[in-house]
Amino acid sequence: MITAILDTETTGFLGADLLPLDHQPHMTEFAVKILDHNGEVRHQYSTLIKPPVPVSDKITEVTGITNEDLEQASPFIKVLPYIQEAFVGVERMIAHNLNFDKTILKHELQRVGMEFNFPWAVYDFCTSEHANRLYGNWTNLGNCHEILTGKQPEEAHRAMADVDTLITCCKLWNIL
Repeated sequence: MITAILDTETTGFLGADLLPLDHQPHMTEFAVKILDHNGEVRHQYSTLIKPPVPVSDKITEVTGITNEDLEQASPFIKVLPYIQEAFVGVERMIAHNLNFDKTILKHELQRVGMEFNFPWAVYDFCTSEHANRLYGNWTNLGNCHEILTGKQPEEAHRAMADVDTLITCCKLWNIL
């Protein structure tokens, strides 16, 4: 099965579903690795994305992404073709808290009028839900990695680093 392992970084946390779109967070970083039937990386894409709102100090503290880092980044509409291209032929999407990442992506697609023009995978797999079933409580990605490998990941809360951590976890869970 062709699988997309993805992660996003954002300007904040999702608000209630009924909040207007302009009150929802924006994507600041996107990363995906496309794995073939054997679990080998056949494509990868990662980019910073310039949001129309500033990144708060709290988000910078968590992700390390600053407003200065995003000054030269492209807006979402400019990177969308590369993201769409990566997902062509993908059968399954995997993320840790997949609902968050998919909702962020859907919000960005809605903002540019492309919510119905994305090659969504047929199957979804949320590793956060999987960890909840295995460990009995909400377990963040770093803790999953530590449970499985005995050590925390070297880097966290950067999109491609989290994708790599997630791939390690998925392989050890025999999901890939």
